[in-house]
Amino acid sequence: MESGKSYAILGYKVTGDSEVIDELFGINEEIKQVLISMYAKVEKKKNSTIKELLGLIEKYPHVPQFKNLLSVIYNKQGNHTKSYEVNHWLISEHPGYLFGKLNLANEYIFKEQYDKVPEILGELMEIKNLYPDRNEFHIDEVAAFYRTAIHYFIGIENLEAAESRLDVLKALNEEFEDELSDEIDKLEDSLSDIQLKNGLDRYQAQRENAREVEVIPVKVVEPTTEKPDFTNAVIEQLYCNSMRISHDLLKQILRLPRETLIPDLHKVVYDSMARFEYFADETKWHANTHEFIMHALYLLTELKSEESTDVLLDILRQDEEYLDYWFSDSLTEELWECLFVLGFNKLDKFKSFLFEPNHYCYARVIISEAVSQIALHYPERRNEIINWYREVINEILVRKDDENIIDTDWIGFIICDVLDIKVVELTLLVKKLFDEGLVTDDICGNCDEVITELKTGKDSYNRKRKAFDTIFSRYENILTSWHYYKDKSDLKQNDTEDNNGEDYENEDDRFDDYEEVEESLPILNPNKNIGRNDPCPCGSGKKYKKCCLKN
Repeated sequence: MESGKSYAILGYKVTGDSEVIDELFGINEEIKQVLISMYAKVEKKKNSTIKELLGLIEKYPHVPQFKNLLSVIYNKQGNHTKSYEVNHWLISEHPGYLFGKLNLANEYIFKEQYDKVPEILGELMEIKNLYPDRNEFHIDEVAAFYRTAIHYFIGIENLEAAESRLDVLKALNEEFEDELSDEIDKLEDSLSDIQLKNGLDRYQAQRENAREVEVIPVKVVEPTTEKPDFTNAVIEQLYCNSMRISHDLLKQILRLPRETLIPDLHKVVYDSMARFEYFADETKWHANTHEFIMHALYLLTELKSEESTDVLLDILRQDEEYLDYWFSDSLTEELWECLFVLGFNKLDKFKSFLFEPNHYCYARVIISEAVSQIALHYPERRNEIINWYREVINEILVRKDDENIIDTDWIGFIICDVLDIKVVELTLLVKKLFDEGLVTDDICGNCDEVITELKTGKDSYNRKRKAFDTIFSRYENILTSWHYYKDKSDLKQNDTEDNNGEDYENEDDRFDDYEEVEESLPILNPNKNIGRNDPCPCGSGKKYKKCCLKN
């Protein structure tokens, strides 16, 4: 750090030049060298250093740093009582000495006597307010002051105030060549701990009033271990290709007669249900052999097969185990577009599905997502979509006591979709949902936040999702955006499983030669269950809806 460097902040300057402190306490070059020597000795925590410090205090009674070092060495030795005693003596003789005040404030913080801290550091908890006659402070003074203030605010759980002080330290760190990096890391860890605790407390409080339905899958096919017979033999190729499937093969399939192709693709979908136990219990998940259902759905979407809407809904009528096995996060990240295309003119079917009993929350969430995207992509249908949401919300209010229908998370996501298309016309109905206790706040925010956003558009953003023009652009996007394909984990999986024909007894054995275990399913949205108004997990300090959720 350059000793003469200074940085303007909050109406005062911060400098690296120690003369700003030396002048306050009459520290000449001789005393400075002694202090430097004593700093090193205090770190070693030897009793001989205590005797030496007592002699220096007697020799230089006007220099508070020697008394401070005496307090510090007692603290390092674990003698906190003696450390506090020396610091109280220090403050009585040097009441204006900042580090004495900070030591006392830290004593109160340690003892959780938080009400006494503002008496020492001031109600505003700002160094300039504590020393109004000074216009320049040393970097060590400012860093120590904000460090103590942050610990105080963490103690009283005022995270916003703690984070604002941490931002000041980060700004200083940039100006003073990363001198504060280690301290900032420690403070961020302390903040993270309390954020996690508060988040857990908030989540548990919200969960106490949350409602969810028991998910009961609808049996639409008989279970079997036999693979289906296809009219078009080439359909078998869907069972041995990952998302790296040849575009020529896709074109060949799409050229098949529609009257035989679509029923064959439906067979593929229903095969995932009929042989679910076989695939889940008897096979290892592999990109080359287990993406067939996604291939079928993408092909049906490319064909704009509206008659396949009921087939998609049959998928969503299954339980969480089935949906998680075949789709993982693709359920919410990919299937919305299939519904968006195939159900474009089937909104009545969508509404009816929402009120069938005992369906999985996220199966219903993507129905609403697809409908909201129709409004965003086709503004001419906006009024139709608004009426759809009006009918859905009114039906929810009518069915508010039906424990086989009402899921407060699902309703929270419906409100998110209403916010995304900025339906101010439904403000009163949305408020009724909150008044009836039918909404989980951690999904969409509390009632006041939602109503404000609906009325003012505050915090709103463009949630129009990308829809692909062709099946080929969709596959290209998968290869470049899905973690599993982007970093070629699927190819690593092939290499390990083809190693001299070895058959691994344990699925995890395939990764023994790698430092990190890759996920066996595409990682699309690790933040699926984070509420729009929660702090973004990326650490930006913004709300999730204003940060990563925008991307």
